[in-house]
Amino acid sequence: MEKNLSKSANVGVATVGIVPARVLADRQAEIREMIARRAYDLYERRGCVHGRDFDDWIQAENEFILPCQHGLRESEEGLILNAEMPLSYSADQLQISVEPKRLMVSGERALYSSSGKAGTDLHAQRLFRVFELPVEVDPSGATAILEHGTLTVKMPKAGTSERSGVKAKAAGS
Repeated sequence: MEKNLSKSANVGVATVGIVPARVLADRQAEIREMIARRAYDLYERRGCVHGRDFDDWIQAENEFILPCQHGLRESEEGLILNAEMPLSYSADQLQISVEPKRLMVSGERALYSSSGKAGTDLHAQRLFRVFELPVEVDPSGATAILEHGTLTVKMPKAGTSERSGVKAKAAGS
């Protein structure tokens, strides 16, 4: 049986923190390193037999990173990502980073799990996704909210406000 250590459950609407890209780039490097070490461990456990490196990597990745269903849609004003958060992440367990052509979403939560005779273990469940964006966005205008288990990130297209201003002037002439 597992129990979430977070005090705040995923209730209502909460703002998700937007962090500088370097923070999540560092996190991405940490996660890659953990996956690489685990994949190598799997390789060694199989007797160092070559030819299954991709399978080892995928297995290791699945052990460290939870999947999430998501959809990215484009409007005239910008891009909107909707992602169903696995389990019950709270807004304070998530971070996002928005760059002109990339969005990164990271989450981590600590869980207790009972391991029978050994008692209780503490381990982390992670979420990490990188989305290459189809159009350039304005990171300074991005917003992120978590509502009833769905993360919604809104990112205005780069230059949208300037184009809107030009259109308004032309219409008023």
